[in-house]
Amino acid sequence: MAGMGSYLLNNKYRLPKIVVWVVWVLLIVVVSFTALIVFMFVRDVVSANARREHLSDFVATLFGLFAVCTIFASLALYITMCVYWIVVERSTTLVRLGWFLALLFGLHYGAVVYAFKVWSKNLVKVPSPPIPDDFPQPPLG
Repeated sequence: MAGMGSYLLNNKYRLPKIVVWVVWVLLIVVVSFTALIVFMFVRDVVSANARREHLSDFVATLFGLFAVCTIFASLALYITMCVYWIVVERSTTLVRLGWFLALLFGLHYGAVVYAFKVWSKNLVKVPSPPIPDDFPQPPLG
């Protein structure tokens, strides 16, 4: 049985592995939904007439549920990256101003770029300590 790993952010803040995974899942949801919207917009399926002709009620419901999840994911990612920018980011004033403008005007798209460019570069995986062989194990059965 392995221990729970963690990550070190800027050699100062220890994050549980689950927090890092949640942020990456939020990123995937936001990026995938954006790609889906672009794909549907390019195919002209978003208009009201095309929706009635091409989308069944089931697909429209799934699309709506995915949209609601993406709204919450975008908001959580945006807040997470803004808090990181306020609390942790210690770059030069010009770089901080640039990222502030990216977060302010880019909203969740700016947060996605910020997470890939800055946040992920400052994560270092910390190995979990090995469990000794004489550590008591729970009974099987």
